[in-house]
Amino acid sequence: MNNNAIVLENVSKVYTQKKRQLYALKDINLQIKQGEFVSIVGQSGSGKTTLLNIISAMIRPNEGNVYINGTEIGHAPEKTRTMIRRDVVATIYQDHNLIPVLNAFQNVELPLRLKPLSRQERKEIVSKTLDLVGLAERKDHRPSELSGGEKQRVAIARTLATKPKIIFADEPTGSLDVQIGDQIIKLLQNENKNNNTTLVLVTHDLQLAEKADRVIRINKGQIIEIREGKLKS
Repeated sequence: MNNNAIVLENVSKVYTQKKRQLYALKDINLQIKQGEFVSIVGQSGSGKTTLLNIISAMIRPNEGNVYINGTEIGHAPEKTRTMIRRDVVATIYQDHNLIPVLNAFQNVELPLRLKPLSRQERKEIVSKTLDLVGLAERKDHRPSELSGGEKQRVAIARTLATKPKIIFADEPTGSLDVQIGDQIIKLLQNENKNNNTTLVLVTHDLQLAEKADRVIRINKGQIIEIREGKLKS
């Protein structure tokens, strides 16, 4: 797959509703290079979230092949898909999905417990990552004691701590004000640039989408436009 982190070949997703087949995605062909920043835009119901869920190994396509770093995951055994979700990709959602009873440190540490790391190694990684997102002094605070922007930064720290090769971000700034949203995007852009991490952003914010290397517009389950972003920094 050359230098491609993500490849989709004739991918379709079909749902059956009242004996009718409805295409959420139809014949999607797409290549995303390692280290590229791509945004996916489209109206509600256009298929962009379905596309994200397929390339993040959350759901399977009905037709076509999906490759992540050269491994076909669309029709792979669940063990392979679990490995991809654990070791290769990570997803950040608009709803940060933090565990309410755990503090910031524990939330970031949680996915690291699935890896062969000592307690001291986990502590060092979590501390460094919380410092990176500017929350070292808030490590003992639970989500209820954090602002919306702080919660999202904890979610980003949790993602960065696992050192994923690919980050998927589904409307990560949708519930934040413009200033905090810009901080979140800058954190993700820094990860993309400094560590060659592939970044795929789903957003309805066209100005935000323009910061990507490429903007992919989707409508009625099909890609209708792929072009370079206009606000690349």
